[in-house]
Amino acid sequence: MGIILTLKNPLVFDTSALFNFGHRGEMELILKNLIQLYELMIPPSVEKQTQIKETYKTYYQKLIADYFIIKPVEFSTLSSKTIEMLVSRLGEVDTDVITLGINTKGTVVIDDRKARKEMKAFGVHHTGTIGLIYYSVQHKWLTREDAEIIVKKLNERGARLPLLKKGQSFENYFKSFGD
Repeated sequence: MGIILTLKNPLVFDTSALFNFGHRGEMELILKNLIQLYELMIPPSVEKQTQIKETYKTYYQKLIADYFIIKPVEFSTLSSKTIEMLVSRLGEVDTDVITLGINTKGTVVIDDRKARKEMKAFGVHHTGTIGLIYYSVQHKWLTREDAEIIVKKLNERGARLPLLKKGQSFENYFKSFGD
């Protein structure tokens, strides 16, 4: 694979990325490998969102306890005007995730295109679910075939990701996300 994806410690997950690695994609193998290299973080607002649906409440309590640090968000690094602007454009949870990414100088794991555009403006290092799957293929934690199966499973379970085209390399698929 030609493109080398670099990640900055810690990795800060938003809710949908956490869901993709949890019940949608069952990618605990990737999380087990990532925690050997990085701290995995979520703000309290992401944890709160995992507790809304009764069906997955216990599952996410355990997943978060096993892999993630819940880190409170300090807003002192951003002006109140900037925070208000982000909340109005993205909502409180994504604002928390981006702010935590700014504060920790880590990599934000988020799939929302609008949020990624805002992060680019702030110079926040970011990737998405596909980026971490690609990283896992790079590090030989997954095969390309495993990655394709995961992408298909994610889509079947509610993620809205384009499928790999027949004969498309996983590297080109990854590039299409603009990471």
